[in-house]
Amino acid sequence: MTHWAAERTIDYVNNASANQPFFGMMSVFDPHNPYQDYPLEIGDLINQANIPDPFVLESDFEDTLPILKRLSIEGGNSRKLSESELRNMRFGYHASIALIDLEVGRVLKALEQKGLAENTLVIFASDHGDMLGDRLQTTKGGFFYDACVRVPLLMRWPSRFSGEKKLPQIVQLHDLSATILGTAGMSRSELQQIMPDAINLVPFCEGEFLVTHDAAYCVYRNSSLGGRNTNSPYFDPPVHATMIRDQRFKLNLYNTANNTEGQLFDMQQDPGEENSLWTDRDYTHIRESLTKQILDFLVHQDANFVGKRGGEALPPRWSL
Repeated sequence: MTHWAAERTIDYVNNASANQPFFGMMSVFDPHNPYQDYPLEIGDLINQANIPDPFVLESDFEDTLPILKRLSIEGGNSRKLSESELRNMRFGYHASIALIDLEVGRVLKALEQKGLAENTLVIFASDHGDMLGDRLQTTKGGFFYDACVRVPLLMRWPSRFSGEKKLPQIVQLHDLSATILGTAGMSRSELQQIMPDAINLVPFCEGEFLVTHDAAYCVYRNSSLGGRNTNSPYFDPPVHATMIRDQRFKLNLYNTANNTEGQLFDMQQDPGEENSLWTDRDYTHIRESLTKQILDFLVHQDANFVGKRGGEALPPRWSL
């Protein structure tokens, strides 16, 4: 599918008018499980010796949060996978990435040959990562380690962006909506009116120092297949989790029927997310502040974007 998507995108570029604005999205499925569907010749490009083994702590086996243990066992259950199976998964994932690299390169070359590269904004992003056995988890799901939730975001616009730079601002995928519409000509005031939580990223890439998000959020509501030990295709009891990540800390909240569990990481001092500060009294104020921010965020989202379920049924005096 990756090659097919690139072929269709190249056809679209070749038929584009040099004087007419255009928008196209090349969407590919891989890298994704199952991991063995890459072209065999692509595997020859990968040096398996350079692929690290899964990152697992001793505490991940028994001392982790009960809900994370459930996700591991009822989800992909990497505990039952052999070293060989895990290495094959990780090899296939990297092979799929190598294939994307080649196919995106073909699309960029088509833009250059068409004379469109200089004034075309190209955005490369992903919707999620993959645990691949790290922390005894597989694929994606209700866990918020960086391997799962921190995804690449690359932007190229030769006529507007000078040089290569890595920006420290916190951004989210919904910012791409404002970025694309802003590139198409929509003003900042219009964007603020229709999508106040999204930010046009082009000015940042051009060197403007504007305010971005104070934090990024990730919300999981029992939405991935699990329940391998039950009669339900989903986790039962359900798994509901929410993450907040600011410039320094990441807090993960897990809400169950009878309890609230959590993790708190100092991402500056502990980028590997090895030492949770959830029960550390010195960080109680950080935990409480971030938990309040999550609550405020969820109420804001529900009040402004979810809408009224089932419509309105007003008394007669209000229905005129």
